[in-house]
Amino acid sequence: MKKILRKNITLSSRHMKILEPIIQKHDGNVSAAMREIIDFLGFAMSTFGSIDNAEKALLETDESGGEYIDMIYGVKIPLSFFKWLLTERADVLPPFDESAQFFFPRLAAADLNSLLQDLNNKNKILNWPVFVKSTGHDKDIIVLISGTDPLINWFEAMLIAVYLANSPEPYELTSLLKLPYSLQMQFREGRKEQAIAALNRHFGMSKEPAGQ
Repeated sequence: MKKILRKNITLSSRHMKILEPIIQKHDGNVSAAMREIIDFLGFAMSTFGSIDNAEKALLETDESGGEYIDMIYGVKIPLSFFKWLLTERADVLPPFDESAQFFFPRLAAADLNSLLQDLNNKNKILNWPVFVKSTGHDKDIIVLISGTDPLINWFEAMLIAVYLANSPEPYELTSLLKLPYSLQMQFREGRKEQAIAALNRHFGMSKEPAGQ
């Protein structure tokens, strides 16, 4: 039996304005909106250890402090525009040559921890609100992607899956579990042909080749 706690809270007009989009999402159900907010705070605390750490991670900026910074591979763009671009190509797997830019220097899948650590560093530079970690060993590995934006989480999952499918020791994506603020991917070592086929099976038919 669920424990129900009833409390009266006082909110200013500023706070109500912030809550308005979430309340509208739940068709005016304030309780449902509050539950979603609490779930998100729980996710943030489990990912970053505390609310303060989560706030620092989300507000962290590059040393230049500007809206745009020059990158080796291009330029940083506003997050809202980046999300718009992703929305328009949500079912298109990025080609391997493009995905590989996020994993330079190229590392073997066997060195997955170093590979994902480097990817997390790039996420920080780009101010992408996403964090990646892995577990497992040898022929079976699990990659967990956690972030505040499901669209960016999905794109990061695509990048990782395309890279591992085309690595010198290809890894096939065998399962993809979607959670509210995270994705869990399970891989096993296999043949490249199987790995490429699994990409289309899990992410939708690509309009562009995902292999080399």
